[in-house]
Amino acid sequence: MSRLKKNLRGFGDILIQNKALIKESKIKSNNILMFAAVMFGLFIIFSSGIGNVSAAPVTTIGTNGSSGSSGVTGTLVSSNFVAHNINLVKANVTRPTVNTTDPALNAVNVPINKTINITFTKPVKLGSNPWIEFRTDKGVSVPFAATVNGNVLFISHSNLAYGESYDIILHGGSVTDLSGVGMTLYSTNFTTITRPVVISFNPSNNAVNIPTKKVIQIKFNRSIEYGNSSGIQFINSKGIAIPFNSTISGSTLNITPTSLFAHGTQYTIILHTNSIKDLAGNGIAVCSTKFTTIVTTKTVSAYGVTFNYPATWITETQTQDGTNLIFALNPKEIGENAPQAIMQIMPNPSGMSDAEAMYLIETSTYPSGFKVLAKKMITLNGVQAYDTLFTINNKDMYSEAMENQEIDIVKNNKTYSLDLIAPVNEFNSVKTNFDIIISSLKLS
Repeated sequence: MSRLKKNLRGFGDILIQNKALIKESKIKSNNILMFAAVMFGLFIIFSSGIGNVSAAPVTTIGTNGSSGSSGVTGTLVSSNFVAHNINLVKANVTRPTVNTTDPALNAVNVPINKTINITFTKPVKLGSNPWIEFRTDKGVSVPFAATVNGNVLFISHSNLAYGESYDIILHGGSVTDLSGVGMTLYSTNFTTITRPVVISFNPSNNAVNIPTKKVIQIKFNRSIEYGNSSGIQFINSKGIAIPFNSTISGSTLNITPTSLFAHGTQYTIILHTNSIKDLAGNGIAVCSTKFTTIVTTKTVSAYGVTFNYPATWITETQTQDGTNLIFALNPKEIGENAPQAIMQIMPNPSGMSDAEAMYLIETSTYPSGFKVLAKKMITLNGVQAYDTLFTINNKDMYSEAMENQEIDIVKNNKTYSLDLIAPVNEFNSVKTNFDIIISSLKLS
């Protein structure tokens, strides 16, 4: 008995070094002796006596300082056996660690449906209360499911967002080896692939004077294929569908109408979401482009003024109270509110210089119902002109709201004033025709 106590005092030194507590318990059975030994920070309770006994749960201290609870079941051990094995063999306890991740740390262009695989150095299982975080780099949580097979942790999810960065954090003990030894904190991140995007339209968006026989080419930033091809929409300015054929060559979508475009008509192509996708199955976001076909023109020349106008329009000239007038308009839209161009040529007041006349134009005010939208100086065929855009809400002049672009030029003691007028809701649709007149305007 004295030798056993002496051995226990030796173990007491070890227990003090490990800041552990040894308790002697008196149990109502003969010759019961309980003692504890420390092996790499793990308390193992042995019992000697009659029959098998089960020790109460005790706190375990992991090799890296994490703690948990563990119940250890003892068996009948003789005091001679204990004395013989007083110098215990140290156990080689190693935590499971991450070996590889797929996608790799800081990976980019990761598919949005990619299952995340995290491979450990040994077979593992989920901890009893795993704390795993899956979130965007902005902190938004992502719903997921975690499963384990062998030494691989699988994290599955619904489709992620395109072009988004994500973090996965495995907190300590979230995954353990098969004996229950938990991992330490680990994190990884990756960025998903962006959608395929258009890098050029031919003709370009809002292009004008496009030939009536034109193949539209839409080029993407990588090779593409059809997704939902019915999501490609081709319409004119009235919303009427235009029949077409399409082909794909590498990263380019080619759209060919089955008949010639109409002259002076605006067309729109809409590629709806997922109508086109890259070769990995990533669909595009909705995008569109517009262009206007070329207008066949005629030329009018009168009172020292020359300009082109749409061939489908008509012109008329007249003189009123010393002011020469040139009218250009669509014969199908005749009326006080019809889109039209009116050129007025009038002499400057007697004794007024060209500079003074231009100054009066620049500083002029407008009556009630007129609202100026923009004013600027421009150059037309080498001649300075003053460009004013305004709206008119005056029932005494027009029965509906009108928009007016006024181009004023003063030259050789004459003022040339070109008014391009259309209802507010039609102005943009006829502006291409107005631009033909403006760009071709010449004074003698």
